[in-house]
Amino acid sequence: WHISQANGLDTAESLYSYLELKPDQVHVSRDDVLDRVAEFFREPIVNFILIMVGIVGLILELKLPGTTFPGAIAAICFVLFFWAYSFVGEFTLLAVLLFLLGLILIGVEIFIVPGLGFSGIAGVVLVIVSLALVTLERWPESSQDWMRLGSTVSMFAMSLAAAIVAAFVLASFLPSIPFANRLLLRPPGDEEGGVPDISDH
Repeated sequence: WHISQANGLDTAESLYSYLELKPDQVHVSRDDVLDRVAEFFREPIVNFILIMVGIVGLILELKLPGTTFPGAIAAICFVLFFWAYSFVGEFTLLAVLLFLLGLILIGVEIFIVPGLGFSGIAGVVLVIVSLALVTLERWPESSQDWMRLGSTVSMFAMSLAAAIVAAFVLASFLPSIPFANRLLLRPPGDEEGGVPDISDH
């Protein structure tokens, strides 16, 4: 690095250009513990798990309001995901804003104008785009870059689909799972013996 500075190459980008290297071909070695932790959370399989668990938590929180536990788990997963890419990404802030906007549109679809469809679809698209955007170190320039971005979007779309299926399965079985059913709020008038049979009235 000192030799490159002596040759007038005072930035990493100029050094890459001088050596005819692309940034994604260079592995930067770091000794910082936080960098190593962030690198772990950037692993593709870890990304898949974080996104899937986060989406499952959001869906369960929406289907079972008041439980708070799924929502807290979802928040932790998405914070870890965006934090990990804040070390390398150039679009972290934009990605976070698009992610929040996507969640707002999904909430509008569910709670305010259900059945419209447009808000929910736009929200899902924004969520997937934001998750892919935060992984970019720079805007794609070559066909290889676009293919890599396409594979990233596909992975997040698959994790979203898997999360939706898993969330609805969990929501249907959660009341019968020991200890897990204690997370559910009982509706007013529900006694320990269960919900009164309305057929008697």
